[in-house]
Amino acid sequence: TYIRSDHGYPVEYSHWEHHGGPDNYPLKCFKETTPASAWEVIESLHVANTAYNLLYRPGVLYIMPRRFQGQFQQASWLTGLGWSDLAGEFTVIDYDIYEHLAQEQFEQQLAAAALPDMMNS
Repeated sequence: TYIRSDHGYPVEYSHWEHHGGPDNYPLKCFKETTPASAWEVIESLHVANTAYNLLYRPGVLYIMPRRFQGQFQQASWLTGLGWSDLAGEFTVIDYDIYEHLAQEQFEQQLAAAALPDMMNS
C-alpha cells in the first residue's frame, strides 16, 4: 500500500476525460465514487474474464481494464505494467534509459495494454 499526499498520480489530473476534461487517457479508466458503482464495474470485468488494475484514492476508485501480461508487446525498458504504471507513474530501473524516454513512449505502453474494445474515444 502506498500513500500520497502530493499532487497525485497522472491518472488523477483534471484534464482527462474521466474527470470531465478534454483529453482521453491512453486506456479506458472508470472513475467510481461509490462502493456500489465500483463493485458493478468490477463484477462485470470478472464475468468477462478481463484483467484490470485499481487505484484507491480518498473517495474515488479508478478501475483500468487492461490486457493480461504477455498479451501485448512490452518495451524492453519495462519490467511489467502494474497498478502504478497504469496510473501513469512508471518504474524504470535504468537511469540512462529513463533520461532518454519521451512522454509518447509512456503513452504508447499504456495504449498497448488497453483493450481494443475499451479504448477511450
